Amino acid sequence: MIVGGAENFTYFGKNVALEGMYTSCGAQLIASQGEATVDDSAGSGGTASSATAQSASKRMLSRPDSMFNDKFQLRDEDDLPLANAEYTIFRADGSKESGKTDGSGHTHMIDDHKAAEIVAIHIGDFDD
Repeated sequence: MIVGGAENFTYFGKNVALEGMYTSCGAQLIASQGEATVDDSAGSGGTASSATAQSASKRMLSRPDSMFNDKFQLRDEDDLPLANAEYTIFRADGSKESGKTDGSGHTHMIDDHKAAEIVAIHIGDFDD
């Protein structure tokens, strides 16, 4: 779950998540497509509404006993969950975890680990 979003920029009625924003597990988003640029700073006379999300994420990350884990919901181009889809998660340490999404398109829960990491998810049946 994304902790914050750019309230001044929406896509299909939802606030857009930007690079540098945090997920509920403390992972920081890294842009990978670069198809748009959004200025989420306050305009003249405005206030930055992401302050609450940033404050919450800083509190989460400042906990020394924090553990990170998450599962992902895979969706198709029409934003529908990919139920019973085969996938492979490539972890930062080089390990791979494969599985099949549940009826709601969710992957399995990635094991607890002490540092946030970047993962890649490939959808489909891959031998290697």
